[in-house]
Formats: sequence, structure tokens, C-alpha cells
Amino acid sequence: MKNEITVPTDGNFHTWKIVFDGESRIKIYIDNQLQAYFTDISLNINADKPYMNICNSTYNIGSGANRIVIDNIKLTEGIEFDNLLISDVKEADNSSAKSYTLMTSVNTVAETSEIGITIRSKSDKKNVVTASYKPTDVKSSYTFENIPFTGLCDVTVSMKDAEAMAVDYSFITYIYSDIMDADAHQEIDDSVPDKAYYFNNLYKTFIPEGSKWKVGYTVDDATGKNGSYLQCSGSSEINTVIIPVKLKGKFAVYIGYVKGAKSFNVNGKDVFITYTSDIGTDIYEKFAIAGDFTNTDNYLDSYIKLSNTKGNDVKIAYIKFVSLSDEKFAEYTAVDESAKLMIDDDGFSAFFSGRYPTVDLMNQRVIGELATTAKIRQFNWCTLVTSRLNYNSDVYKKYVEERLTELGIDKSKWPFDFLDNVNKSGVKCNFESAMRDGDKLAFEQIRKINETGFPHEILAAYAKENNFGEVYASLRMAAFYDETNGYLDGSLYYLYPEWKQSGAVPLSFKNEKYREYIHDILIEMASDNDVAGVTLDFGRYPYVFGNELSDVKERTSIMNDFMKKLNEDMPEGKKINVRVLVPTSERATAYGLDYVTWVKQGYIDRLITTEQSYESFYSFKEFVQLCENYDCEYYLGITADLSGSDMTKEQEALAKLGLWKSTNQYMTTTSYLLRAYDGYMGGADGIFIFNGISCDEVGGIDPKYSYINNKTEIIKWHEFEYPAYFEHSILNISKTTPDEYKDYVAQEVKADGNKTDNNAPANNVIWIIAGAAAVIIAAAVIIIITKKKKA
Repeated sequence: MKNEITVPTDGNFHTWKIVFDGESRIKIYIDNQLQAYFTDISLNINADKPYMNICNSTYNIGSGANRIVIDNIKLTEGIEFDNLLISDVKEADNSSAKSYTLMTSVNTVAETSEIGITIRSKSDKKNVVTASYKPTDVKSSYTFENIPFTGLCDVTVSMKDAEAMAVDYSFITYIYSDIMDADAHQEIDDSVPDKAYYFNNLYKTFIPEGSKWKVGYTVDDATGKNGSYLQCSGSSEINTVIIPVKLKGKFAVYIGYVKGAKSFNVNGKDVFITYTSDIGTDIYEKFAIAGDFTNTDNYLDSYIKLSNTKGNDVKIAYIKFVSLSDEKFAEYTAVDESAKLMIDDDGFSAFFSGRYPTVDLMNQRVIGELATTAKIRQFNWCTLVTSRLNYNSDVYKKYVEERLTELGIDKSKWPFDFLDNVNKSGVKCNFESAMRDGDKLAFEQIRKINETGFPHEILAAYAKENNFGEVYASLRMAAFYDETNGYLDGSLYYLYPEWKQSGAVPLSFKNEKYREYIHDILIEMASDNDVAGVTLDFGRYPYVFGNELSDVKERTSIMNDFMKKLNEDMPEGKKINVRVLVPTSERATAYGLDYVTWVKQGYIDRLITTEQSYESFYSFKEFVQLCENYDCEYYLGITADLSGSDMTKEQEALAKLGLWKSTNQYMTTTSYLLRAYDGYMGGADGIFIFNGISCDEVGGIDPKYSYINNKTEIIKWHEFEYPAYFEHSILNISKTTPDEYKDYVAQEVKADGNKTDNNAPANNVIWIIAGAAAVIIAAAVIIIITKKKKA
């Protein structure tokens, strides 16, 4: 499959072509450009009754807007399926900048066939090498000599011929300056930066008498080479071995472990593996090997000490040492304590699932876990939706009771309840039948929390008391629902039907009193001593006007005046964040949201951009350029969702019977980290994650989110840990000792004098790692090449 699918968004007509071979392959073209190639798929084909279904996806479910226009459809039979395909690309063993070989397999070769290769540095796009050649067989190779750069690189292999359209194969790799094997009792130094040394003769490690460490053996199917590994199984005691390679200088250390391990210890530093897999267990007599970064130090004639952690099984397949330049070592030792990651909580979903039943659990799960595990110090708490707040607001009560008085309704018959839905006839709307059980539970828990206080004020006080940073109260500025979900609209919505937009569900900012309500709510939220400020969320619901006011100039004038007054009335020291919809300022301005003026006039302190429903990894350069010239921070917004929708009442009932399961897709830790890296390197001041973060594993927050706190930490992750994600291999377990290993007697290493430079990080640093086998981001599919090292 191609590495990225780009769907045109220019509003013009485009030609889509779907080619199916009748068996198992599909190609998708947009304007005759190949976008995707699917193989080995299963379709139910009825040749006697051919048909095609065209379905309108609910991509913009938040707005309900998704317009598709089809000009014509043409069905054609008998066209020969294009068989041109790159089936595999592999790097040769020990490929490096010194000598880098790619082996390519294709399914067909013609006289006109041509293969092109592009290798481009990810850190500097100007660093690129290219080559092309004519293959004479379905399997071919090409070698680059002395590539003038190292580090993470994008590699693209393309093929074309006169009879078929071009196809390509893309992946990410790390190119070292050189790769060598290290042997027992060898001394290595850092004289050549970015050089990798692999020690995989683990059988040469001296194991003390009585130790729980054992040696096991493997064989590589592809090469037939024998290998060895170290294993320590479930010991309740700490067992330590010394890796017999002496280090002199600055090195990054990587450990190749067998998937299934949970933790181990390197030089006194615990390494926890947050990604686990059942692939490659002893049951299948195969090992799946993954590589991970553990630490960097300036070693002074030192050895690596490897230990198990109590009660955990671990198998180690190799140790890799990478020499570092002074500049790269300085990157690792740099310190930045700033916390520029803000996490959003929608103020409802966790109540819906029952996760916030008490004040203590709400504090811990909204703030405590994130602050202690990932060092997050900025929290955005959504107060639910525009006229259905999750706190018992005095301002909301004032507007409701004033309206009841205007309508001549006896308030004594209708004691105020902030979770009621009372209409202008004084009748309480009953939405019981429409509510999901989760909605009922959410209202129950929200009511219980409010017996203690307002949720955002409780959270802000908890954060301040524990030095956990800042809490912002967020208001969704135009979030309203039709009668199906009318219980989320609140009494204010039903008491002021004249505020509604023409021909639409939301209330309109054209109404002055409605604007006063929004203004007063925001000031109320910001007035608490512990709350850091407010977030005006126009992201998912930017529709503050309807057909009742179509003039863009008047729309922007009203909203600019609103923002100016809000800024003037905001309590001293309180910040105003604004979250707006991408991709362009013109789009926002059409809604009346002239954020360019808000930034230039100093009405806001922080601009946050976002996609409406699903993360699309949009361009953000224009927002960086806007904010850097004014006293306004720019935060790159990331949306947690990649696809899916909220569970309906019917689906909830099926789920209880085990007949329905959500297929929603969310960002992974790695995709957050990569997007954050792009953000910081592109000039963003911080990162905003909408709708919370997802955990790759059940049971807690991934500590690697701490890397998103600032540019320094994300660079460390990208430069040191991320390259390890691309080292994977499968090895067979050997049940016998290979002949060449039988007579070897490991020699003990004396490492009592181990020394490291005191400028290196302290030994109590805990590195948390993830052996992710692939990085999949939205529609971008990156094919990872296995680097096979000598066993």
C-alpha cells in the first residue's frame, strides 16, 4: 500500500477509479494517481448479480455535515488488472552509510522496467541521495557507497515501466555511519560518531554460580545462522551479569529483548516495557525480537551490568552500543522542566463510564495519574456543553429564573435543578426514554460531585494543593443537540426558543442577551481563585451563527466586540485560550471567528488549532507565523479520534448482550509523540490533546507522554528511543547447543571499577520503552523493514 492517502478537499470534481481483479486485489486511483493497493482481501462476489453499494460515511458526525456529489458512474469489464507490484524490500545485513544495500522483490520485470530509490534525512530534507537502475530479474539489489548523512531517514523504492503505472514502497529506517559486531572482551570507543556495535554472542557472558541467568540458543530461518540469548525466569531475587564489552566514551545503549518481557534493569536503571505481545512465545518455538533504548552515559573503561527484576521473565537477544558525538550527547543531557502539554477532558465521557463516582477518584483520574506518571501540568476541563453545564452555576440559575419570571411561571412549583429541562410553558421535558444508561449514570455522578462543589473548582484546588500545575475551565461555544439527545441541551435552551438559529439547532450569537449569558458564564468560571483561565472551544462546534445572519462582516464585528469585552472583563491574571477549526483563517472568518484579529489585538493568550472530528495531521505553519509576531502562544491541537462515532442507545443495548463492540480508532502513544515532534520542530509553543489520551495497554497512563511536555524531551525521544522501534526479527528456538558453542568457556569480567562521567544523567532515572512493531498514523501506513543482524 502507498504510504499516504490524500483525499482532495478543494471542492472540485475528481475522478476516482476502483480496480478489482475478481479475486483478492483492489487498487484505488484518484485522478489516475495510485493511492492504495490492497492484496489478500476477502470479498463476497456474486457474478450472476453484480452490484455496487455507495455509502455516505459519517465522517463529520460532530456537525452532521458531509456532502458528496457524484457526477457519473461508469462500470467497465474486461480491463486487464495491473500486475506491477513491489512485493518486498529488505536492507542487507549490517547496511550503514558506509555501504547501504537494498534488496527489492517485484512480481514481474520487463525490458522497460526501472527501479528508483530515494533516501532522505528526516532531520534535514536537503540531505538526500537517489539512484535508478534497470532490474534484470524479479529480485535485484542496489548499493549506495558513503552516504553523506546518518540518522532517521525516509526510504522510497519505486518501479515503473511502459506498460503499467508506477508503484512505490516506503519505509523509515535509521542509517548508522557504520555497523560492526562486538566480541567478548573487546574495547570500543566513540572515535567515530553514530557507529553501531552489536554484541549478540550472549553465550560468551560469564554467569556466576547459582545465578538464575541461563543461556539459550536460536537459529535464523533466512540465513541458517546460529545465535544465543540470555534468559532469567521468574526469580524472586535480583541476578546480575556483566556484558563483556568494555566501553570508553559516550554511548547510547540498546537492548534487544524477546517480546513478552515486562521489565529488566541496566546499570541500576529499571526499564519497563509498556508494549507487550503474545507473538513469538515458546509455544510457537519462535522468538519475536524487539529493540529498545535504555540509557546514555559517558563511560570511562566501563561495562554494562544487566539484571532481572523480581518476579519477571526476560530474554535478551543482543546488546547494541551506539557511539555519540559531543553534540548528540549534549542533546541527551539537556534539561528542560517546562510543561507545555495540555490534556483535555470532555467532562462527560468518564462520568458516562462510571470512572468519576467520587471527588477523590475524579481528582486522581483527571489530574493525579497524569501528573505523577507523565509529569503533565496543564489540564483543560470541559464544563460539558453550552447550555447544559456539569456544574451548578449561579449564572445559569439566574438566567433560568429570570426567564421563568418573565413568562409568569410560578418558580415555587419548579425548584431550580441545573440538570432539568424546563420549557417556556413551565413543563419539564422528559427525555428518559432517549437516554442511554451511561447518560443516566453520568447525570447521577455529576450531581453527586456537585454536592461537594463545582468540578472545575475542585480540580483546580487539588492541582494547586499538590503542585500539579494549572486547570482551565472550558466551554464549548455552540454545542447543541436535536431532540434525540435533547437532554443535553438544558432548560436555558428550551426557555429561549427565540434565540435559536434560523433553520438550525444551535442558539445564535446574534442575540445580545445570549452573548451576555456566554460572557457571564466564562467570567464566572474564571473567577475562582484556583482556576488558571478559560478555554473558548469553537473547534468541534464553530457554528455560532445560522441563516439569520449571513453577512460575514457583521458576524465578525459581533464576535470581535464579544472577545474584546471578555478580555477587558476577565479577572486579572486569568488567561484566555481559544480553540479554532483548521485549515484556514478564511474558513474560521466565514463563521465569524476572526481569530487573526483576536491574536493581533491581544484579546487572547493562547491560540489552539484543531480538526473538527478526526485527526488529519494538518499543516500549521500559518498559525505559528501569526502567533510568533504577537504576544500569543500557539498550541498545536491533536484530536484523539481517528474514526468512529458515539455509541447509540440501540448499540448500548446490544453491547450488554455481547452483540456489539465499538470499532472506534484512536491515536496511539507513538502517533501522539510523532505528531508532537512535528509540532515542536515546526515552531509550536505547546501541544493540546483533545478528548484525553488513550492508553496502549490497560491499566494506566503511558509515562512516555512526559516526552510531549517540551521540545527538549521530544527531541530526546525522537533521537534516541524512536530509532529502536525499527529493529525487529523472528528467530527459531534451538533445542540443542550448536557445535561451535559447546567448547566455549566464558571468562569472568572484573567490573568493580566501573566509572561513568558525572555529567551523565543520574542513575535513578527510569526509562520507559515501547517495542511497537509498526507505526500506523491515520491513513498513513509505514512499512517497517527488518534489519537482520548476524546471529
